[in-house]
Amino acid sequence: MTDKQTLLSLAERCEVSDRELDAKIARAVGRIPERAKYEGTIKMGDLAWSNGLGYEVPAYTASLDAAMKLVPEDAFWRLGHDGEGGDPSLFLATVFVPRMERPNRPSDAVAITPTLALVAASLRARATQEPPR
Repeated sequence: MTDKQTLLSLAERCEVSDRELDAKIARAVGRIPERAKYEGTIKMGDLAWSNGLGYEVPAYTASLDAAMKLVPEDAFWRLGHDGEGGDPSLFLATVFVPRMERPNRPSDAVAITPTLALVAASLRARATQEPPR
């Protein structure tokens, strides 16, 4: 798992579907090893390649099923129209990871699609989690 700042930065970019962003998210959450190198544009169905080994790049920013894989284990979540703010047509996602040892807040994100909102909220929730020991 990478640092909190990387996850928060990726969450901020969740305003358009972007395969390069999908590859960076896959790397940040450990789906593609740090040592793996990829070049060029990654399109739907493409793999990130490293020394002839292919790593699948899920369509996190385009597929709700793929975005669901980013929701932390044991988290509570909800997703729907924001209905508030400057543009009520935007989507709001909330991801809450309960912790007994300290108080915490839910991670929220607003985006133009439900998928992007869920990706951003999930990355923010992951950034608040303690690193594995």
